[in-house]
Amino acid sequence: MTAVIQIEGLRKTFRTLRGGARVALNGFDMTVEAGQVHGFLGPNGSGKTTTLRTLLGLVRADDGRMSILGQPAPEALPLIAPRVGAIVESPAFFGNFTGRRTLRLLARAGGVPEERVDAVLTQVGLRDRGDERVKAYSLGMKQRLAVASALLKQPELLILDEPANGLDPAGIREMRDLMRELSAAGITVLVSSHILAEIQLICDHVTIISRGQRVATGPVTAVLSGFDKGEYRVRVADLDRAADVLTNAGLPVTKHEEHLVVADVGDSAWIAEQLGQRGMWVSELTPLTPTSKASSSS
Repeated sequence: MTAVIQIEGLRKTFRTLRGGARVALNGFDMTVEAGQVHGFLGPNGSGKTTTLRTLLGLVRADDGRMSILGQPAPEALPLIAPRVGAIVESPAFFGNFTGRRTLRLLARAGGVPEERVDAVLTQVGLRDRGDERVKAYSLGMKQRLAVASALLKQPELLILDEPANGLDPAGIREMRDLMRELSAAGITVLVSSHILAEIQLICDHVTIISRGQRVATGPVTAVLSGFDKGEYRVRVADLDRAADVLTNAGLPVTKHEEHLVVADVGDSAWIAEQLGQRGMWVSELTPLTPTSKASSSS
């Protein structure tokens, strides 16, 4: 398959107000292949938005190589911009304009035929609400309007930063159906999110980022099953004693500064019972997802 987005060794450090440095991206790699609905998953502050902003030329990288549609980014962005639709962070619209008027203005500014307005409103489920003012829209409706604006140019690549934000479960399913329709039409979609369930519903491939580094990448089912090892994060007041109890019970235990990671757990209630019988109160017992596992390794 052809790589629509290629990122290699991306690094970015921001200076803080106190003269320090905050590493946002630390040698990050990602490949998005043509036709994928590719999830970009990570907790808030992990580097997702910085990656997208850097890819689109809104932030300058310190090091690394990037390409979009086979062209170097951000240098070739003026050449490929008509083939890319992108929404990064929360879009801002004029509240007194209707959704339809907003899209008409954007279409004119981008040299897009006005007929596309009704088409994209229909695509995102806003055709019957297009003549309402944007200030009356819910957050989820504003998200759909943002997606509609990115679709005006009929892009080959669509980049969406947290597009399911504000959507209820039914709205997320509609977003999933839309992403699949776009993929079937030959559009490659990159979707960022901090919510695992959204990625599972919407995407077929995923790249997981934590603390500016890639944790895992591949088909969603394969990547997530690779983390399904019955691992739990356990917090108690006496970590040493808890580790001894669980180790003596035959469980693999890794001790961290403020918690334990316990593997091969068949029944999480058993952990709480074993520790509780010995007078240890469990303050946290959390199954490790890909993103929580990454944060537990620190």
